[in-house]
Amino acid sequence: ESIQLKHAGLAKQAMAMTVWKADDGYDHIVSAQQDLLRAILRLKLTDKLREELGATYSPTAGNVASEIYPGFGYISASSEIEPQDVERVHAAIDEIAASMASGGISEDELQRARKPILEGMEEAEEDNGSWIGLIDEAQSLPGDLDRWRNDEAVYQAITVDELTRAAAKYFTPDNTLRLSIISDKVE
Repeated sequence: ESIQLKHAGLAKQAMAMTVWKADDGYDHIVSAQQDLLRAILRLKLTDKLREELGATYSPTAGNVASEIYPGFGYISASSEIEPQDVERVHAAIDEIAASMASGGISEDELQRARKPILEGMEEAEEDNGSWIGLIDEAQSLPGDLDRWRNDEAVYQAITVDELTRAAAKYFTPDNTLRLSIISDKVE
């Protein structure tokens, strides 16, 4: 499915975004897999959209895995671009997703994606704000304590094969929503 929206800003500003329905955040392992898919997608977007196509400087990838709304989750890829690049950026995103779903995730990409996530976990352990947030929710969400304790092990245990299976589940054409936002000044 494709949706095109208009904005009232500069004519040279546009955005291409692709969203794939994913799982909610109730299963720690599934949630971590989605997060690693997001991180690998971000690496691939940077290589393709910035380095190869020169279409954007900083493409983004997101992952939302709700622990409030059962069944609500998505993975996204987006980029601010110029209007004439919308179609080729959407095509590049489709190509990346299809590649990931058919075995195009390398061990090197997994390691490059996992490393900053693990480093963020180490930094969070030294940050009072992280501890306060965890303690604040310890009684109402006691499962978060177990997640905190097991997070590193869960991320370390995820394999390329598991990620390929997850990508094949999410990154399908019938599970894809393309959003284009273009200036109302562009025909």
